[in-house]
Amino acid sequence: MKQSTTNTIHNKYNRGVEKLATHQSHKLEIAGSNPAPATKYEVVSTNLFVYEYNCNEYINAGELVKSFNDFSTKHVSHHHKLMHNCYVSGYDLHKKTKSFDKLLNHIENITNEITNTLIKNTPISVEYKILEAWVASYSKYGYQQEHSHFPFGYSAIYYILAENTSNIEFSDLVIKPYTGMLLLFPGILKHKVMPVLSHHSERIVLACNLYPTFNYSYFQGKN
Repeated sequence: MKQSTTNTIHNKYNRGVEKLATHQSHKLEIAGSNPAPATKYEVVSTNLFVYEYNCNEYINAGELVKSFNDFSTKHVSHHHKLMHNCYVSGYDLHKKTKSFDKLLNHIENITNEITNTLIKNTPISVEYKILEAWVASYSKYGYQQEHSHFPFGYSAIYYILAENTSNIEFSDLVIKPYTGMLLLFPGILKHKVMPVLSHHSERIVLACNLYPTFNYSYFQGKN
């Protein structure tokens, strides 16, 4: 398939899913594979939603702190123009270590559960996979400027450790992180991390970007 055709299909798909999410997500019920349901927040100015999961019952945050410490001592921090006073790994974390695989698999499962609920009455067949993953820690005065993860369909942030730390803001939605919290949101949704103002703050996160694979045959001949 030619690259231009593939890009057209991706754009059609992303627009379609965002439209479905806007019009159907108020009916969404999360059940099944996840031990706890999501808390769903609407970002009013965008008509998009952020999903919050408390993962403390089935993800061992303490083990992930150790995995982060082991990884960060062996791999230097990468420069990121939007992140300040932070350690940040490369975006290929999932290729360099298997220490976070359980969490990453869980994120994929949650994303596919939400997406398939949204589009269950449509002819689209979709499966989200993680293409980028990284870890980061914030020192005092550490922050991240406003940005989005477009063109990825969904993005996720898991708080390996979040004690006495600053908020994450999605436009008019402000969320206070806690250890074990997972946030899942459309990649197009802009957000930022407010400055960490205390030496006693601890903030370690794992983040990832997910992109869909789907049945291309559905789009054949459609403009």
